[in-house]
Amino acid sequence: IKSWYKSKETWDGKFSSIASTYEECRAESVGLYLSLDLGVLRQMPLSKSPKDSHVKIVGMMAIAWHSWGAARESEEARAAPWLARASASIFVILHVCLSTTGGLVSVEHTVGADGRPDARISLDRAKIPTVGRAAIQDFLLKLQVYKSTADVDAGRALYAALSAVNDDTEQRFLALRDTVMLRKEPRKMFVQVNT
Repeated sequence: IKSWYKSKETWDGKFSSIASTYEECRAESVGLYLSLDLGVLRQMPLSKSPKDSHVKIVGMMAIAWHSWGAARESEEARAAPWLARASASIFVILHVCLSTTGGLVSVEHTVGADGRPDARISLDRAKIPTVGRAAIQDFLLKLQVYKSTADVDAGRALYAALSAVNDDTEQRFLALRDTVMLRKEPRKMFVQVNT
């Protein structure tokens, strides 16, 4: 350990511009990690057999879907800072899942039946309890250690690498964002008779 909080230094003061989105990401990661723990699931009245519960799958799919279904549509894709911290944190978690070597999540750029660009995000549900859990656990450990030891340089470097939206990766995030915007449908509305 080469860094620590000195007298009167705080988490927000040290991590400043990324503190809130970093903490949001840590909170989302904790929730996702706990949803993969059978001991935690047994405490919730979800089903008679938490082993068969879809909570694990829904949690991971929500990360994948939310990240591109909503995360960047209100942002300027090429702007460096994210405007919404929740969007940034979910994208970072998706990036962590895509970066695993075990093939947990994959992105395939395709062409739709209409001839326009399309994409498919796939999740191997059999790998959620192993590869997925290990990836989130390792990521959470890094986030926590950097926060606890005031290691701003390592924390910023990790977060900057994982929150970058560019075409430098196999997933081609900017192209994927363009496809999402091209395929965006009007927001669904539910209207009740009585309000």
